[in-house]
Amino acid sequence: MTGFFAGYRTFFRQFREQFETTGAIAPSSRFLAKSMTRFVAARDSASGPVRILEIGPGTGPVTDSIVRLLRPGDVFRSEEHTSELQSHLNLVCRLLLEK
Repeated sequence: MTGFFAGYRTFFRQFREQFETTGAIAPSSRFLAKSMTRFVAARDSASGPVRILEIGPGTGPVTDSIVRLLRPGDVFRSEEHTSELQSHLNLVCRLLLEK
């Protein structure tokens, strides 16, 4: 649970400090992430690779869902302009790759 709450702390600190550049009032939930990535999860084995661009990944719940669904040949790029959120996202991605 520490990582979960760390993401919320990071998001709300960033929102408080730079609300004008934060595109949300709350971090995305795992339920929203599942809904947003359903098309990637639903593709059949015959479908070719996909290219995904995530803009403003924030603390990474959608990123987490996307990374878990990637197949060989898929291309995923994530762009975050806020350095604190990018640092948090880098940690999330490192943890995902270690699994």
